[in-house]
Amino acid sequence: MPFTLAGENPYTLLLNVTPQNNQVTCQSSCSNGHIDYLIFYYKTRSRIVKTVSTVTSSVVIPNLLNNSQYNFKAKAYLSGYDNEHLITESDLIISVPSTVPSIPTILAGIVSTSDNIIAGQIQLSWTASIVSHYNIFEYKVYFSTDETIFTSVNVGNVVEYVLSGLQNGADYIIKVSIINTIGESN
Repeated sequence: MPFTLAGENPYTLLLNVTPQNNQVTCQSSCSNGHIDYLIFYYKTRSRIVKTVSTVTSSVVIPNLLNNSQYNFKAKAYLSGYDNEHLITESDLIISVPSTVPSIPTILAGIVSTSDNIIAGQIQLSWTASIVSHYNIFEYKVYFSTDETIFTSVNVGNVVEYVLSGLQNGADYIIKVSIINTIGESN
């Protein structure tokens, strides 16, 4: 005899999947009582379904392939993992584990050689690196005169930037990083 609830089901199951490097964190929240969870997941276009069981609301699923699309679904049970005790399930969630992007390459700078650049400025340009599945949010330029204390400037999603407020005749160390939903390149 299947487990049934009188009237409308008071249980709501929300599943939040946070992608990370070679893994995801799944957070399930069911609105009432002590719940046992089963998280089902599979790589898109694969017939192999894997499960993780937990009695906590958060679980890390490791050993996933970066830049591969996975499908996740949670089911909530009262007192046992069988259909008789199934009380609710989440919607299907799609997520792609990924890494932070690699740093941009071929950083070049032009100092005061054109009419567009004035003293105390440097025109920077770089080649965007191949990024993971997640889009670039923005680039960040770091600069320092001593390689210990860096000042940073968020420059948006561009591959050229004029850095100003520099001291003429000073040597600068300049780095550029990329930021996406997973994090910032090193």
